[in-house]
Parts: sequence; structure tokens; C-alpha cells
Amino acid sequence: MKSKETNKRRLLMKSKALLYCLVVLSFLVLLTIAAVAEEAYEGQTIHVVGFRIAGMDELMAKVPEFEKKYNINVEFDMLSMEAMRQKMRMDFEGNTKKIDVGLSSIHITPTLIEGNNILPLNDFLESDLVEPELLAFDDYFPAAIDAVTYPSEVLSGEDKIWGLPFHFEVQGLMYRKSVYEKYNLKVPTTWEEYIENAKIIYEGEAPDIYGLVWRSLRSPQIIWAFNQVFRGFGGKYFANYPTDLHPTLDNETTRAALQYFKDSFDYAPPGSRSWAYTEVITALSDGAVAQSCDDLMYARYLEDHETSKTVGDWGYAPIPIKSGLDYDDIAFGPAIGAAEHWVINADISDVKKQAAFKFIQWATSKPVLSELAASGAMRGFLTRTSMYEIQKDEEWVKGFLEAQKHSSKLARPKLPEWVKLSEVLSTKVSQVIIGEKEVNDAAKELQKEFTTILEEAGRI
Repeated sequence: MKSKETNKRRLLMKSKALLYCLVVLSFLVLLTIAAVAEEAYEGQTIHVVGFRIAGMDELMAKVPEFEKKYNINVEFDMLSMEAMRQKMRMDFEGNTKKIDVGLSSIHITPTLIEGNNILPLNDFLESDLVEPELLAFDDYFPAAIDAVTYPSEVLSGEDKIWGLPFHFEVQGLMYRKSVYEKYNLKVPTTWEEYIENAKIIYEGEAPDIYGLVWRSLRSPQIIWAFNQVFRGFGGKYFANYPTDLHPTLDNETTRAALQYFKDSFDYAPPGSRSWAYTEVITALSDGAVAQSCDDLMYARYLEDHETSKTVGDWGYAPIPIKSGLDYDDIAFGPAIGAAEHWVINADISDVKKQAAFKFIQWATSKPVLSELAASGAMRGFLTRTSMYEIQKDEEWVKGFLEAQKHSSKLARPKLPEWVKLSEVLSTKVSQVIIGEKEVNDAAKELQKEFTTILEEAGRI
């Protein structure tokens, strides 16, 4: 009898032990499945394209750290800016799926949105893929996030975040403090004061030092410069962007801005009517020019002891505006607030999308951008408040924060058609400054050609 009871107990114990093992095994299986689901991106290879701009070389050097941490392989192509944009658009729009992540900007993002070629990031930003210590969303300057926020249908629809900002830049005034002191010049707040300063410097210093310089290459670069004057004169491209896109360019404001821009080259270096930003930066760094209104990211070069002869002699301030106007009178600010931002190809597989998000979260993260800021690689850009804390004692930072108050992501319209419109605008402005076209004719032709493009696109 005891033997039977003992056998029953042993059998019961074995059954309990087996049941326990099955429970434990099931639990381990569930954990394994969960772990696989959470780390589905591991082992993926993503193709990233960027162009050589502040901090990019340093970021590339850190990519092995990312690959080791996440077990994601990164193929990183560094191209020229225009080559990268062309390659990215061809791939995203052509659905060839060779590029997973690209460095976008206001130049191409609206077109990519309209074609459903990139992913809005809102769902990712609320997912388990987020690492709060890396994303640190509250650490971004609000203006930087605003710069990557677009309506889902370009001109209408729900606002969504379409990329994570790597750079955030604004346009402002850069001036040689020693030259200003020599001639007792004040920091200009109006375009009239700016041109008067240029004249005084030119008459007193040329050909050793010229009064001003602009980006003027017949390309988007000349628009980058002229737009500051146009907006600063109170100019509007459209009747009421974005609800009424009828062009408003054949008017006195446009003509006055064109005339001012043309006349200002009287105080610029000879041959500078077709300069790109590289020539402008060189002239400023060499001390050959005392003023410029352009991207404050130039501080990276102007304050570089290895390449600049004018380190420590630069002051920074907001873009001037026309006398009689207030910054509040200008619809979208006289300066552009823009962000180079990482975007994700909408057509890649789900696991690649996860890997892509992990990369852009890391590449724009608080620790990575803070490290680049501390090294000096990101001088001229303030994407995060932590970057400000690291660089706040530098002269350009004060000017950047003031300029940011008067900048707008809409200073340059966010329209897919802007690619065509900008070609027209850059051509007409260039023709005016080199004397090929009269101001009145340019204004009339701008109005006519803008209208034709927008009518054909069905915008008006």
C-alpha cells in the first residue's frame, strides 16, 4: 500500500515538474519571440546618402559605434550636395529601393511628400523604437522641429514631422567689428543703413577690403541671397500663401528689391556677380570683405584658426529690413530658418524602416550632436538647446538666437513647383545684376512665368 502511495506521489511530483518545465519553456519561448520582434532590425544593412557639410565627416567616423551597438550595417555614400539630391530623388521617386535614408532639405522635401516618397515619422516617434535619452525630443529647438513639419498634402492636410533635423540654420548679418569701429559704424537694422555702411567701407578701404558680398551664382544660391532683400522689403511671392497662390511680383516692392540688389554690387569685389558660397566664405575669411548677409553657419569657417585670418573679429546680428517696416510686417520673416534633415524612403521593407529610424535617431541624438558641437564641428548651427549650452559663450551664438526670432521656414515657399519657379527667379535676378535685363522687364516676366507654371500645375 505504501509502495503504491509512494509511486503516486512520485508520479505527481514528476507531472508537476514536467508542467513547471513546460511553463518555464513556454515563458522563455515567449521572451525569445518578444526579443526577436523588438530587435527585428538586427542584421539589416541600410544605405545612407549625405553630402559634405558641417559635422558630416565626424558623423561618418562614428558610424562603427552605431553598427556595433545595434548590429546594423551602414553603407554611407558621401556625394556633392547636388549629386546627392539628384540621386536621392531618382531613387525615392523611381521606387528602386537602393537608398534607405537620405539627407533632405526644404529644396526637395515638399516634392517627396507630394509623391508619397518619404515616411512621416509621427508613428515612429511614439513607438518602442524610441530611446528617450537619445531622442530627447524636448531638447530640440522648437524652430528646428517646425522646420521639418509640413502638411501631409504640402499645402493642406494634417501637419506631420517628415525628418529629424541634423542641422538647423538661419540667415543673418556678419560684420567685421574692427572695420565698424574704425569708421564708427553702427550695426544696421535697415537695408538703407547696410548699404550706407558698405559705401563707407568701400570708399575707405577698397581694393583691400570691399563693402559687402552676396552669393550670386545663377542657381538656388542667388535666390538664397536675393530672398533676404525681397522679404526684407516686404515682398510676397503670392497673394496669400498657401490659400491663394496667384503671383504678386509685378509691383513696386519687387522692382525696388531688384534695384537694391543690383546696386549693392557696386561695393562688392570685382567678378563677384557669379560667386557661390565657397568664394564668399573665402573672401570673408581672408578679410577681403567686411559685411555679408547669409547663413550664419559661415561662423564655422570665419572662426576657424586654421583657415581664417579674421578669427574673433566678427559680429553677428539679424537680417536688416527696409526702413519704415517692422519685422512683424513681413509675412514670413526676412530670413530662412532651414534644417538639413534625415528622411526615410517610404518604399523599403518594414524591418529596414526600423533600422533606418534607429540610424536617424542616433545621428541626430542629443549625445551625438553635443559631441560634435563640443568638437567645433557644428559651429554655426543650433539644432538642440544642449548644443547652445556648450557654445553659448561664442560670439556667433548670440547673433544666431536673435536672427532665429525673425526667421521662418516659409521664407522660401514649400511648394513642389518651387523647383521650376526658382529656376525662373534665379535666371531673372542674375540677368538683372549682370545688366542683361532691366528691372521693370524682369518683374513683368517673373509675374508671367510664375503664373504659367502655377496654372499648369493646377494651383491657380
